[in-house]
Amino acid sequence: MISAGDTEKRVMDAGGEPSRRRAVIGRNGAQIGEDWIYSTGPSSYIIVRFNGEGMVIGVRGFTDR
Repeated sequence: MISAGDTEKRVMDAGGEPSRRRAVIGRNGAQIGEDWIYSTGPSSYIIVRFNGEGMVIGVRGFTDR
């Protein structure tokens, strides 16, 4: 299980390479973090959000219909 405070290494060990990565951009236009997106089915995803220091700050699962 991944939770806030985990490192990128911990996430990589648990889930492997993400399907894709997406930059998180702040109001000033600078990158403030990164989302790692894991595909868990045809329309299901888990997004792990990291802060700029490589620590998990949130995990969310969703289905795209």
